[in-house]
Amino acid sequence: GEPREKIGMYYSSMVRDWPVEKEAERMRQLRDERGYRAFKLHVGVWNSEGTDYWPGRTEAMLEAAAAVLGDQDELYVDPNGAFGHDWSVRLLPLMKSCGVRILEEPLPFWKIRETAALRQAMAGSDILMAGGEQDYNPNAWDLILDLPMADIIQPDIGYIGGFTRALDVAKRAAARGIYTTPHTSNRSMLLPFGLHLMAAIEKPWPYLEHGVEEDLWTEELMTEPLAVTNGFISVPQGPGWGVEISPDWMKKACHMITK
Repeated sequence: GEPREKIGMYYSSMVRDWPVEKEAERMRQLRDERGYRAFKLHVGVWNSEGTDYWPGRTEAMLEAAAAVLGDQDELYVDPNGAFGHDWSVRLLPLMKSCGVRILEEPLPFWKIRETAALRQAMAGSDILMAGGEQDYNPNAWDLILDLPMADIIQPDIGYIGGFTRALDVAKRAAARGIYTTPHTSNRSMLLPFGLHLMAAIEKPWPYLEHGVEEDLWTEELMTEPLAVTNGFISVPQGPGWGVEISPDWMKKACHMITK
């Protein structure tokens, strides 16, 4: 595709147990400060297929988010397998009324065929299915793309086995009309990896994930942090991945050798 110099970023909250008013206020604040136009909420208990952190939280969170966002903003929901098939179907009218654009990994990630079936059941809802962040097995990726399981794939460049493998599945996805936006939920090197992937591929989703939690382990990782300005991050243009790792951070880091 055409190379891109800057990438649109979406707000990604990793918190599942805050009061909904607190999360909604953070959405409002960071939209105003950083210019995000798309927002992802993580909800429910991981891979539980039907359990919320407390009864009614997900529904209340969707309604609170919809009240904060404007007509030009996008809302994404990621339950990490917390919904399952039945809860997803029950939530569909509310998700539509709240303007949800993407439903990510509603079933446990290994349930590829079941997720594809749910995608078919949701056809006509204007809600897109996303997934793939956990997958690394080439056979799983063959199935994800061939069914297809999702409208948007989200390879994690670390999990999948590197940039070349992520680029390969993105190329194969584009040939099938499927978007790609990699999993970049923290501010580690995953972020510059993801920016470069989005800059190069043929069919990127308009936004890349930007974790809004202040991860202490990534604090001061780069000499010049990759900041969101007016909803975008510029693709770093220096040598290699375009960023410089702080020597002070390296001195403090735990060093491990993999053999």
